[in-house]
Amino acid sequence: LPYTAASMYIAPLSPTPSEDHQRHGRQLTFENPTLIKESMRLFPAASTTRSGEPSFTISDPRTGLHYPAGPGTLIWLVSHACQHDPAFWPRADEFLPERWLAKEAEELCPQPGALRPFEQGPRACIGKNLAMIELKIVLCLVARRFDISTAYEELDAGMNPKRVVKNAVDGKRAYQ
Repeated sequence: LPYTAASMYIAPLSPTPSEDHQRHGRQLTFENPTLIKESMRLFPAASTTRSGEPSFTISDPRTGLHYPAGPGTLIWLVSHACQHDPAFWPRADEFLPERWLAKEAEELCPQPGALRPFEQGPRACIGKNLAMIELKIVLCLVARRFDISTAYEELDAGMNPKRVVKNAVDGKRAYQ
């Protein structure tokens, strides 16, 4: 959406990161990129499709019904719906990077295979590792030099009132 790019105000800091930024930076580990994973969970960049195969069915775990998905059937996995499903994600609509640090028995611990921004298995994205490295680098460079905050008031003031979108998706304005 056109307003997304303009909805953030980035204020440059001093050339040297502040003590507060340095302290938080030491606490963040990018071996387990919690911020990146949680951002990709809440705002997945893409969905995926698959072709049906002979004798393949899709089952509804709530009703137990099976639906045929044979040849000629296109199966579309809607990532946004899967990544916001409370059956897989406790407190699904909240931004909780700490869920990626939770131990197996804890409520927030993600189920294995639940996060699928790059898909999995033989059809997984071949660029996943490169993308994750780039995301880590960009996050480090931006987080240590800038304070980032929303700037909707400034954006709204400069827009035609008919174009102001206050609740785009799930009440969130900055959406892909």
